[in-house]
Amino acid sequence: MQFAFVRPNGYSEWGGDLKAVQDIQRGIKAFGHESFITEDRMEALEADFVFFIGTLVDRTPDMNFMRLMGREYGCIGFHEDHLLFSGPSFGFVYYVSGILDQSVEEGYRFSLEDLYESPHLISYFDRMRPLCSLQNREFLKGANLIIANSHTEQRTLLRDAPGCRAEVVYWAAGHTGEMQSEPDDSFLRFAGVEKGNYILQVGRMMLRKNQLASLLATKDLDVPLVFIAMNNCEPMYEEIVFAAAKKWRKAPTILISQHLKGSDGPVKVIPTPERRILSKEMILSATANAGLHLHPAFYELPGYTYLESARFGVPTIATEWSSLKDYFAASGPIDDRIEYVLPYDLMAIKRLVEKKFGQKYAPIPDHPLYRREAKDVGRDFLAQVDSIACLR
Repeated sequence: MQFAFVRPNGYSEWGGDLKAVQDIQRGIKAFGHESFITEDRMEALEADFVFFIGTLVDRTPDMNFMRLMGREYGCIGFHEDHLLFSGPSFGFVYYVSGILDQSVEEGYRFSLEDLYESPHLISYFDRMRPLCSLQNREFLKGANLIIANSHTEQRTLLRDAPGCRAEVVYWAAGHTGEMQSEPDDSFLRFAGVEKGNYILQVGRMMLRKNQLASLLATKDLDVPLVFIAMNNCEPMYEEIVFAAAKKWRKAPTILISQHLKGSDGPVKVIPTPERRILSKEMILSATANAGLHLHPAFYELPGYTYLESARFGVPTIATEWSSLKDYFAASGPIDDRIEYVLPYDLMAIKRLVEKKFGQKYAPIPDHPLYRREAKDVGRDFLAQVDSIACLR
């Protein structure tokens, strides 16, 4: 059998969604099946099974196309809970922008002190949620099979598209299992930081990833904050992050970027070699040598970077709004190396950073979660396809 996985046009060549699909590809190949990733739905028709990836864009044209061609389809959702996080993420950035601009709105002056004291203030400034879940309601209900990466995502899918055929396949725990050797110190040389003496956040530069809360919560700590943020998804947000770092952070802020020119100053920009994404070896080096992994994202499904840092014994602060807890519920408990926080609660983030930075934990390569490999993902994916008799 041959499978086609259709990504939206222009999507990044670096990210957890692509990593997950590549795991499926490797996994099903171990069972004798072929696959390819494409942005062309006409090309996808050459395959026996067609799965569309993601619900962040309106998939109605894809649904109509498949129906016109007399073909059924599946979906790998990466379906985000916009009702939960989209309003607060906008409200948080809007509020911080108001502080930077020294704004007064209907007699109220935006204040960082107020935000630390009363994080709920952002709720007064949130906005309409995006409509992609509503646009994709019929697309999801018409799919023969939807792959959810956790029971949390499955519940969101069933809420947004009641009656849809959403089944759970847990991903493998990041790319740590693919590495044959332990991480080296290559990132330390590349970024000019010391082992165990920097805070790391990895993810696209965008509201949902919430770099802004990381730098505000660590503004008074004399520790470098390193962002590996390959893609600039939201230019205005990046400008706000730069402005906030220059205004409030006392220690260096380092941005590893695929698109910005190198620069020194309060925010040091280090371009990636040849404007390409960092290698897996380099990212693992960055992760394993950090003193803390901080990622208070507004939403993560599940958050590969959390799994990678925990694997190497790096203390990790994760968002409450993710499916990460599902992974340990399914595979076995973990110690307190991972702690959770609401993404907009700056005081809670600050206290956790002060508590967790520099703590030592043993690597856990033998935890059941980390023994899960691409072949296991492929086996479970194929079992769901077989059980639904999808896309004949």
